[in-house]
Amino acid sequence: MSMVIWNKEHTDDLVLGTVNAPYREVATAEELAHRLAASDSGFAQVYELFMNVEPELILEFARRHQVPPEALLKTYRQILAEGWTPKRRVIEAMSQLDKVRRYSV
Repeated sequence: MSMVIWNKEHTDDLVLGTVNAPYREVATAEELAHRLAASDSGFAQVYELFMNVEPELILEFARRHQVPPEALLKTYRQILAEGWTPKRRVIEAMSQLDKVRRYSV
């Protein structure tokens, strides 16, 4: 398994550069974090996040913007329920996050 190494201060730039690339309308970090916290899987950039962003960046973005793990997992599950299949590493990271959440309660 490869590890992604980046300067964590550039997390927003890396995430937004990826999720906004296919679209004319650009989401801000605050808007993306709000949509994640609200479990809004219908927002195009949320879809892009789970499809095209490395899991380490997803988790760091959520942590930096205080998106509750439960909301992140709920949004991820909605993406799955809609029939989309994220990268294997994202699936593994979300599965691990779910396990940690269940056993830390």
